[in-house]
Amino acid sequence: MVANNAISIQHEKETELLRSQFQQLVELKDMELQELSRRLTQLTSHQKVEMQSQQEQYQKQVSTLEMDIQQWQEKLKSKEMEMGWLETDVEGYEVKIKEQSDSIKRMEQENIQLKQQLNQYQDENEQMLRLIHQLQSEMHNLHH
Repeated sequence: MVANNAISIQHEKETELLRSQFQQLVELKDMELQELSRRLTQLTSHQKVEMQSQQEQYQKQVSTLEMDIQQWQEKLKSKEMEMGWLETDVEGYEVKIKEQSDSIKRMEQENIQLKQQLNQYQDENEQMLRLIHQLQSEMHNLHH
């Protein structure tokens, strides 16, 4: 029985040693897991901070681009209004040019009529002068 007891004690010692080694291994693995978890949490937190920073940066860029778009749209609207005013001005000028052209044509017609009248009056004037000379001549001949 002593031999059995010695084997039993030896077996218990070996079992206790294995249990102790296994417990140490479990604790070591637990510590490694905790360290990995801490690193992962750190990495995740760092990634979250990095992503948030990138998101803020992109949001700033988007805001800047949206402001640029709005400014360009306002400039475009302003230019469209200017174009509308210029088109209105051009239409007004075209009307004035047409009116002036019509007025010039009327003046040219009037000028032609006035020249014709002038020629007619000059002809009549020359006839009257000839008639006056003729009458003067006849009166002069009558008195002599």
